[in-house]
Amino acid sequence: MSTGTTKPGRPPIDLDQKVRDLPQHTNVNDAGEDAPIRNFDRRANDNLALIKYVDDHVANQSVYQAVYNRHMALLHRMVLVRSD
Repeated sequence: MSTGTTKPGRPPIDLDQKVRDLPQHTNVNDAGEDAPIRNFDRRANDNLALIKYVDDHVANQSVYQAVYNRHMALLHRMVLVRSD
């Protein structure tokens, strides 16, 4: 049974235009690399080096192991999601 009224739903999405707009969301390569993969490679290596530094320099001498593991996991996630 229809009431004769229509709900004004979400407006249609132009997916083709959304795909064409994607390159507009990228940043200029400010690090001086000539290819995006080199920029990714440098940033990935920087992140892994930072994780290694944290692992090597944060001691778990006077805390419970579970607490230490939880906080180290949080620090690792923070390094992985950081944005430069």
